[in-house]
Amino acid sequence: MRHDSTLVLARVVGPVLIIAGILLITQPDRVITSLGSYLLNDAVLILAAFMSLILGLAIVTYHPRWDTVSGIFISLIGYVLTLRGVVLLLAPQIMHDAVMFVTTQPHVFPIGGCAVALLGVWLAYVGYISGTLRAA
Repeated sequence: MRHDSTLVLARVVGPVLIIAGILLITQPDRVITSLGSYLLNDAVLILAAFMSLILGLAIVTYHPRWDTVSGIFISLIGYVLTLRGVVLLLAPQIMHDAVMFVTTQPHVFPIGGCAVALLGVWLAYVGYISGTLRAA
């Protein structure tokens, strides 16, 4: 069976988003503390920027597909990761301002966590269940 890049990436990205969404919903205080520490430690910030840039460019390079809804979301995730890496490296103050704004809004974490977890569930479904239902 030929592996479809959308299905492979949906199998990886889906569960990661589910776990990230659950973390945002169940432990918002921990996330807020981590974000504050993240912004204060320049070495961690640069490491995260390069990791985001590498992962984003890998997705953009490996998955140049815009033919399905799931393919569009995975490609958008790649572009967002790439953009995040560039912003963290070249203009970290923008990310700092965004984090400071988000941490003052208590409702953002549960709502964002639900959205992220639901996107993850959908991508996991696409990757693990609906992908296996296709005819080879």
